[in-house]
Amino acid sequence: MKKRFLKRATSLALAAAMCVSIAFTGCSGSGSSSKPAASAAPTASAATANGDSGKYPAASTLPHYTIGIVIHSTQDFLTSHLKDYMDYLGKSFNVDFKFQIIENFSDDTYLNAIENLCSQGVNGVICTNFSGTAIVKGISICQSHKIYMGIGFSQITDSSIRDAALNNPYYVGSAYESDFKAGYDIVKTLADKGCKNIAAIGYTPGITCHDRRWAGILQAFKDNPNIKKVGEYRGTNWTPALQNFLATNSDMDGVAITLLGMELCSQPIKAAGKEGKVKIACVDFSEKSLEGLKSGELAITIGGQFVDTLFPFLLMYNKLAGTPLSDKAEEIQVPLVECTTAQQFEDYMKYVNGSIWPWTADEAKAYVKKFNPNAKIGDLIDAAASYSTENVKQRHAQWFK
Repeated sequence: MKKRFLKRATSLALAAAMCVSIAFTGCSGSGSSSKPAASAAPTASAATANGDSGKYPAASTLPHYTIGIVIHSTQDFLTSHLKDYMDYLGKSFNVDFKFQIIENFSDDTYLNAIENLCSQGVNGVICTNFSGTAIVKGISICQSHKIYMGIGFSQITDSSIRDAALNNPYYVGSAYESDFKAGYDIVKTLADKGCKNIAAIGYTPGITCHDRRWAGILQAFKDNPNIKKVGEYRGTNWTPALQNFLATNSDMDGVAITLLGMELCSQPIKAAGKEGKVKIACVDFSEKSLEGLKSGELAITIGGQFVDTLFPFLLMYNKLAGTPLSDKAEEIQVPLVECTTAQQFEDYMKYVNGSIWPWTADEAKAYVKKFNPNAKIGDLIDAAASYSTENVKQRHAQWFK
């Protein structure tokens, strides 16, 4: 998705057009491509936090690698932070990241992107939101070029290819989010906040993160018989679907959506005369998240997954350095950050998405055997599992005194 898809909505038509593009991952929102400043400035000692502190060898003395990242954008709220984070890490690891932008998630699009990056002589490829049997073909392309491959925002779910892929020496593994829990929690939060008649909206089937969120949504309805599902829709025509639900269900008081909430739902709700009467619950942070949480229109928003690509990168870097953390590929689950109040979102923007990255370069290097001979795969898995605003705040307390 190019920049033309990222203009902020000023009408229903523009909102719908924008959302078709930003929802490719279901993990992104419109936003600036630059990293925001922290809401409170850290002390002067923070100046060295986001760079080499001298504890590890200077980047210029390290071998140079180029890693391609296949992704839908580098311009929205999620991917701009992901790109900035990876570029920051690259400066300390002497790694250049080459971002290959794709405009859809078809198997051929991924395979062509992988082939293109391999032909450019990269040392590794990380594909975001890549899933299905095409993964085997992707690994095969990389293997033919003697290039490593990893996955972000997804994992191998097909049992027929799982073992072969995980044991391929050119596949390093993946990082994926707790998407089922996210889907479950957005419905449960609406119920906890008094909503009784809720519409469910999701992205077209076929993308693992959305499929899992949708499964979580459906399970939440099953587990909470006191709430009613007034309708469900999966596709890309979200605005007409929501308008129909609002028009045909006078008692509708909530909408659970697997992607952007305020951008996709706020205007249709207002147009239907239901402002203040229908709460939104969504997966994905955006520039409008704080506004929605403050007003109460947004019951919950879940996100923070820009850190995801750190983990396949570290698995890949260990391989490239000749110090693999495991004798097979690993799949690492990363929690999502849940915000039900404006204060929680402000804390996230200060401590996680502010001036200090959630794992600094020095912290990341602790999981590379080249720098830390005691590094273990279990420690990296545990680090990922610990991810939360509070965890980052505690680890970086010295910079926010």
